[in-house]
Amino acid sequence: QYTKDGKVTCGENALLTLSTKQPGDIFAKTIKIRGDRTLYSNNIISKCDSDGLIRCGWGFTETGRYTSYKCAFGTGSNLQNITSAMRSMFIPDATFNGTPDNDYEILLEGDGRQAEAMYVGWASGDEKLINAFLNNEDVHKLSASFVFGVPPESIKKGSVERFVGKRIRHSGNYDVQAQTCAEAYNKDASGYGYSLVNAKITKGWLKKFHEHNPCLKNVYHKETQQMLTRNKTIETEFGRRIVFFDRLGVKLNMAGYAFRAQAFVGD
Repeated sequence: QYTKDGKVTCGENALLTLSTKQPGDIFAKTIKIRGDRTLYSNNIISKCDSDGLIRCGWGFTETGRYTSYKCAFGTGSNLQNITSAMRSMFIPDATFNGTPDNDYEILLEGDGRQAEAMYVGWASGDEKLINAFLNNEDVHKLSASFVFGVPPESIKKGSVERFVGKRIRHSGNYDVQAQTCAEAYNKDASGYGYSLVNAKITKGWLKKFHEHNPCLKNVYHKETQQMLTRNKTIETEFGRRIVFFDRLGVKLNMAGYAFRAQAFVGD
């Protein structure tokens, strides 16, 4: 693919764009290899500290999300990118808190259960989605049922249908367009061995999703656009503000949709 200045590139963005134009095994395998290579260089061969422990530096993005990176002296890594398959590399410290050989040392992962989707549902006033959360339903299965026209209970956990539902839920919440949605989907799908798709397919998925979620555009997106049009400022429910300096338009609106949900969850 050619860049704006006429140079040829095979970077990840170029591969993802090409993968949506001509989906095929070669792109899926190449994208996966690039991802595995990055995990290997950034995580698997990371240096531990002199005491045998691995650590990382912590920071925050503008939305309040955590970000992690190597420590100041080059040890550690971005520990947020550890995949499920890689977790077996890590062993809990048996001497933690001065209790050697404690059989109860374990590793825990804390995560908000579909937290951003939950926020958007409440902010949209979407009663169907709110009731699904209150009834402890799998919202990504619900999203998949909209896309494929099947009952949510027929969709299995770990299936490609639920995978689609999860990606379309996130893309729909933030009004991601079909091409960008296809590229993001293909990047994740390549790691799971799922078939890649083009923008025409994701456009159809998004159309069906929005037909079943009218509150999203009519309330959440419209409300956010009004905030940005007024003074380009969004304030979270916890009182934290962000002022945007980009020009009004689709790109700024998408940034606003994402900030509201991600900042609320981060706060």
